[in-house]
Amino acid sequence: MDPTVKIMVSLTAILMMASPQTMPAEDLHAISFDDLISLGRIGSFEVSPDGRWIAFEVTWFEKKDNSSNSDIYLVPVQGRDVWRFIRSDASDYSPCWSPDGAHLAFVSDRNGKPQIWVIPTDGGEARCVSDIPTGASHPLWSPDGGTIAFSSRVYPECHDMSCNEEKLEAYEEGKVKRIQQPAYSPQLNPAERVFQYLRAEIEGHVYGTIAAKQEAVAAELNKLAAAPGRIISLAGWDWIRQSVSGLPESNMAFQ
Repeated sequence: MDPTVKIMVSLTAILMMASPQTMPAEDLHAISFDDLISLGRIGSFEVSPDGRWIAFEVTWFEKKDNSSNSDIYLVPVQGRDVWRFIRSDASDYSPCWSPDGAHLAFVSDRNGKPQIWVIPTDGGEARCVSDIPTGASHPLWSPDGGTIAFSSRVYPECHDMSCNEEKLEAYEEGKVKRIQQPAYSPQLNPAERVFQYLRAEIEGHVYGTIAAKQEAVAAELNKLAAAPGRIISLAGWDWIRQSVSGLPESNMAFQ
């Protein structure tokens, strides 16, 4: 078995055994969505330089809030007790051991943007060591432990971080408006516009039988099928623009 796959399988088994949500035998049942979402998802991991510990990230999901959070755990390679080493209200992930094993570098968005943080492995507070406008990820220590390489998505035309920061600020300020669609908003639904047209043409008339009304609907549908331009006028961009312009300002947000 591939060593990486072997470690992932072992970590998953350890995490499940350590989970407080383990059910007694009498409560066993077919796996459900709630069961799946209650399980932590193991992400990146790294073995310590001395080969004694594994640092790995686990993402937990909260169904009620539709949210997730990632923390970093430590476990001995023998697979004994799991230790939640780095925990915060933000997401902490991508652990990376220093060459001497004395520190862990990791990524956290606890200051807003993802940045590189470092924490002593024998105890102590984590500290942020990067301040990159476009965020930082994938830390990697140099062999001498003196520097940390990382990746960041930047603007290709920029040659320094000041330029990237200006570009990012301009992007943030110029974000396009997104429409917050109301719970029921037929004015923004192309299919509903067609139905409205059919109702206006069909309702208000007296039909002797259900079959007669069905024939009237079929006749209107045939008219639409023979005139594609009419459908476009009903479900095209012109009426969408008109409908959007008529929405209250509270339905506008920046995206």
